[in-house]
Amino acid sequence: MKFRAAALLAACLWQSPAFAAASLAPPPSAVDDAQIDKLIDPFFTAIRSGQTRKAVTDYMATNAMMRAKTTELEYVVVQTDGVFAAYGRLGDCQLNEKTATGSWAETRLYICQHEKYLTRWIFTVIKLGGTWQAATFRYDDKITLDSSQ
Repeated sequence: MKFRAAALLAACLWQSPAFAAASLAPPPSAVDDAQIDKLIDPFFTAIRSGQTRKAVTDYMATNAMMRAKTTELEYVVVQTDGVFAAYGRLGDCQLNEKTATGSWAETRLYICQHEKYLTRWIFTVIKLGGTWQAATFRYDDKITLDSSQ
């Protein structure tokens, strides 16, 4: 009886790592990355051309929950315009970090040049129904921190 219990325990321990590894979700694929780029790149293009409202509303409109929050989005537009008043026009941006949370969520950190300083822009996107859409974005001038801070 002791042998059966030990064999059963050994079998369970041997199976656990294999089962755990099989249940981990893969990160977003190259196809997913291209779809995420199509969400974020137009945001920066619109910002560079002075169209903050278009940048914010087009990005956030990819998410039905956010699209309905027009008052909140208008506030975000005003706050985002404040960044350019403080730091100057947006120049080049570099993707510095990508953090996937399984296959359905990714956070990207960009460091962007302005005329007067650098800023950090953090976008989180989610995949629902096979389509990538906006979850959030934020910005600040804490350029030495990673996206979790």
